[in-house]
Amino acid sequence: MGTDPAKIECGQILLCIPNGLALIVLNGVLTGGGLSVTSTRNLRELRDAMRLGGHCAIVTVAELTGPIREISELPLVDIHSFAREWNRPGSLPCPELFDTDRFLRRVRVFAHKHNPLFAGVL
Repeated sequence: MGTDPAKIECGQILLCIPNGLALIVLNGVLTGGGLSVTSTRNLRELRDAMRLGGHCAIVTVAELTGPIREISELPLVDIHSFAREWNRPGSLPCPELFDTDRFLRRVRVFAHKHNPLFAGVL
């Protein structure tokens, strides 16, 4: 019996979110969507995680995209682009405010592109 490529992802998605509660929520969204995740809260932790290799994308916030681009060539996904509305600084994504389906579809694009089993599928 063959392996269904739709159920196979790349190694890990790196998640770098400074807000601890948002980090937990987004980790749950990604793992609930079938993706493997390495969670970090800052650039130091991100650098440490990157040393392990096997990552296909970094999910982060707008403020960290510049510094992350300086240390990594992995594709970046900014969570703010999936926010329908942010009520106040530090507010958390929730079903009404965050487009979870579109977010997961975008992250999966990178997961599939970096998995050799998906060559030519997208």
